[in-house]
Amino acid sequence: NGEIGISYEYRDYASGGFSNTPETREYGGAVYSIRNWKLKKWGLASSLRWDIRNIVPRLNLTSSTIGKTRKRLFRGFSGGASLQHQPFNKWDITVTLMRSFRAPTVEELFSSGPHLAAYSYEVGNTDLDREKGLGIEVAASWDGPKLKLQLAIFENRYRNFLYAENTGSMSLRRADLPLYQVRGQNARFQGAEGNFLIPIHTH
Repeated sequence: NGEIGISYEYRDYASGGFSNTPETREYGGAVYSIRNWKLKKWGLASSLRWDIRNIVPRLNLTSSTIGKTRKRLFRGFSGGASLQHQPFNKWDITVTLMRSFRAPTVEELFSSGPHLAAYSYEVGNTDLDREKGLGIEVAASWDGPKLKLQLAIFENRYRNFLYAENTGSMSLRRADLPLYQVRGQNARFQGAEGNFLIPIHTH
């Protein structure tokens, strides 16, 4: 079982108020494929996606904080595969490998304005590169008549993880707000999560 498809997205960005983010048009497209196989106690799922994103500001401006606004084009692949096995009755074990791609958004590239809800002045970075990640997850679940358990451990590593960092300076436009700028840095996320479900009433 599976499917293939395409997607398209168009965005015409404009903001007012105290924002200095330039008006920008954004075009995005993708081709994807999803496949699933099942054989007795084994299951395999796979996915593959190719993205392209074109970000075009209506005006090319130069800023001392974000740099020179200009057309940016990003391409990249994402994909994943999950292998599922049922070694015993009511038990399932799944191992998932994944690769991710994410292009910077208009706000991450060109934003320049106060974010009053976070009490910060946030600016973009016109030189940002795409974000790429690799991850693995191992999950186990048990589905009993009166109790359901799930447990998973995971690790994700990113090259050029995009986030807003406190620069340690105050904004020149709003001296009462700390200046945050979007940066790219290698990062690692790891952890574990679990849950259990106990029905308290059945019909």
